[in-house]
Amino acid sequence: MALTIPVAEIIEKGDDPLLGTRASWGRVLLRDIATIQNGYSFESARFTRGAGMPLIRIRDIGAGRTEAHYAGEYDPAYVVEAGDLLVGMDGEFRCALWRGPRGLLNQRVCRVTASPDTYHAKLLAFLLPAYLEAVHRVTSSVTVKHLSSKTLGEIPLPFPPMAQQARIVAALEKQYSRLNDAVAALRRAKANLACYRAAVLKTAVEGRLVKTEAERARREGRDYESGNALLQRIGKTRSGARTGVRKYKDPPPPDISGMHELPQGWIWASYAQMGDVVTGFTPSTRDAENFGGGIPFFRPTDLAGGTHEAKKRAYLSEKGMAKKRPIPAGAVLVTCIGPTIGDSMLAPLDCMVNQQIHAVILNPDLVDPALVHFWTVSPGGYRQILGAASATVVPILNKSRFAALKVPLPPLAEQRRIVAEVKRRLDILRTLETRTDASLIRAERLRRAVLKAVLLGGEAVQRETSSGAQLPPFDALAADAAIGPQ
Repeated sequence: MALTIPVAEIIEKGDDPLLGTRASWGRVLLRDIATIQNGYSFESARFTRGAGMPLIRIRDIGAGRTEAHYAGEYDPAYVVEAGDLLVGMDGEFRCALWRGPRGLLNQRVCRVTASPDTYHAKLLAFLLPAYLEAVHRVTSSVTVKHLSSKTLGEIPLPFPPMAQQARIVAALEKQYSRLNDAVAALRRAKANLACYRAAVLKTAVEGRLVKTEAERARREGRDYESGNALLQRIGKTRSGARTGVRKYKDPPPPDISGMHELPQGWIWASYAQMGDVVTGFTPSTRDAENFGGGIPFFRPTDLAGGTHEAKKRAYLSEKGMAKKRPIPAGAVLVTCIGPTIGDSMLAPLDCMVNQQIHAVILNPDLVDPALVHFWTVSPGGYRQILGAASATVVPILNKSRFAALKVPLPPLAEQRRIVAEVKRRLDILRTLETRTDASLIRAERLRRAVLKAVLLGGEAVQRETSSGAQLPPFDALAADAAIGPQ
């Protein structure tokens, strides 16, 4: 939903110091000092994964890179250059100077270009995030928050004289130089941790993380149950097979052409061969009695990052379940539509899921659900999901296509050793990520403190930015801001 409160009222009542201004400056509406250009709805059939012009979407703002490309004709008016100020019009209303290659301005992303004779472009980039955050906090939403270009244009910004704007920008850039270097190093470290995570998963699902069961059996002079034998045992325990009543056809073996060779004792199996694949549903939202009960109800946003947050979780009532059986804890949940397609999570408890999520229900005595989840979110598993999705306006992976996707199946004992080793390494990784994230949060607090000190500091700072005199050193500003862990 959109904003229902005047922007001027939001800023006037806002408690963020960065929404303030010096008495001598006054304010000016964004639309009076900048051009606001909305993005274009490019033809989705021409989206590619590498060919053509980079396509800048909301998720790419601040990242400086994009995975999507557009292989078609386009109006040069929508070409984005490095240094352009971009704003995401949905979700979190992110704002950043574009740091990537030339690209195309996609729909729901807008470009804000300051008039060079009226407002310094970098000062606008420094100031705008706090105002967007204030608007975001009071924007109501049922699904995704939306920002209009009209609302954006009504933001009242501080309006220093041009000469003073230049001095403020110079002071901020000087103070930020060391901080930017530190933040860049932290982001590189975080990117390296993400690469390490992918490498651990890739190594694990290719049989190179621990000794294979075939190697151990050969060394110990014993037999072992291969993945092929295990798969046959899984089939005999499926519903219908246990009673001898065949109510369904056995899933066919997957097409493994183009897949990498597996270690001795492993076999490629489909999700359908390994467990029961079901798709969720959403009861009618018109009937309030369908919701608010005690049955957790997961949506694609709950799967983002492979974790869940109880405070954000929705719940269904017994009526809302429509007599369907809950999905058991330990099932592998996978988003099957939209920009979050491929996000996956192990169900933390018995639950229901909406129609945009597939669930693979496994017998944990025969298949370790964590291993199937690791494959699903590994580089190979994720690429397989994207490749099988339909190339429509919104990528969709229906149940039958998903169920036929391939999963490597090792012997059961090897599964458990792999899962234990992956968990051990990922626990170490999470500790390092937590420390890195805490440092980035402290860096952002320091950035805000520096911005506040330069823009709205005491009389001495105000005289310095007005006259061009030397500002206090970075360390002094940091000490004054009392930045530290919170």
